[in-house]
Amino acid sequence: MSIDPNKDRLLLLSEVPSLPIFLKRRNGRPLSLATVWRWHRHGVRGVRLETIVAGGQKMTSIEAVDRFVAATTAAAEKRAAVKA
Repeated sequence: MSIDPNKDRLLLLSEVPSLPIFLKRRNGRPLSLATVWRWHRHGVRGVRLETIVAGGQKMTSIEAVDRFVAATTAAAEKRAAVKA
């Protein structure tokens, strides 16, 4: 899927660390903006965070973050099943 700027709830990449899903982390530190950029540029377990450029700003959406989290979770579970 891809981001639909007319339907999705857009947010700047700098706003991703403040999403509720990332506020309570195991180490107690906030999610780094560098991590969000790494998710966009390089991905995790073969999954990249979808982004668009709007008004010269790199943006993603809440829906894209949800898809990213679901896909990386599925990839991690698949990897764990192969190791078992």
